[in-house]
Amino acid sequence: MRFEERAESMGLVSRGSGCFHYADRYGEVVYRSLVTKNRAGLLDNVEVPWLALFTKGIDPGEEFYHTGRILSDKYKFVGNDVINQQIRDSIQESGNPIIQERTSFSPYRTQMYNEIIIQNTIIVTQVGDIFPQLIVRNSYNGSMATRVEFGICMAESQGDLSPWTGFGFRTKLGIIKQIHIERSPTNQFPIIGDYISSFGQNIVSLIEQNFNNVLTEDDMLRTLDLIEGVGKKRRDIISQLLSELTNSTQSSVSSWNLFLAITRFSSLENNLNAKVMLENIAERVLVVPEQMYRTLDTLHHEGS
Repeated sequence: MRFEERAESMGLVSRGSGCFHYADRYGEVVYRSLVTKNRAGLLDNVEVPWLALFTKGIDPGEEFYHTGRILSDKYKFVGNDVINQQIRDSIQESGNPIIQERTSFSPYRTQMYNEIIIQNTIIVTQVGDIFPQLIVRNSYNGSMATRVEFGICMAESQGDLSPWTGFGFRTKLGIIKQIHIERSPTNQFPIIGDYISSFGQNIVSLIEQNFNNVLTEDDMLRTLDLIEGVGKKRRDIISQLLSELTNSTQSSVSSWNLFLAITRFSSLENNLNAKVMLENIAERVLVVPEQMYRTLDTLHHEGS
């Protein structure tokens, strides 16, 4: 089916002239069918199977911005608040309230990144309160799949979740995704409760193993070199955070020290692409216990 024939079922409203509109608490988006233009009048106003993308924020006075992105007529739209509400409903069904949501966007709001912290505290002696976290991603320009990632977050101080640090498992670990293609299946998210219930069984061993895993100097330098690829200034700041975390007197640095230094910085990173790259680097320094790997891998396959 053509995009215009599927628009209503995807939550879009036809505004005429080949324009299809969606609005929610985060902003607005318009997809417009393209037609040919020819100064000589030949092949003029011929429809082509492509869509132009326009976005704006929630400010009533803001104008729509043409993102420069052209999408296929087969594109499958998923609204930001549609996917977020599915997740909220699944969390509510598990009986665990949401403590905090924090949403950020790429320039022109073509990508969304929503971090949700869930009330189901586990106390780990070394670091204090640990909470389950879900990271919801979506795009309006087809640049990435709709996805949900499972992770953890930590309060910076007792009862304080702002600022806070966290990470989401990616690759084969605990990710559910749906690509933006017409015939891709629509995921519901029935396994959120399974993730929350398995959280306490594994998280303590994850942290303890990484506290005890001492990094070599080569390990440290390789990781810092990766960070420098994101930006030399970022490497300098993360190196300073690492010195503060280890009190500059320890001759050894654990996987957890390095992970925490990176995620403390990335939690305040405004550039969405840099934030994601730093999180990927942070996860690479962690040792994931076998039991936790099996649990998350099972959840991944159940949700795919």
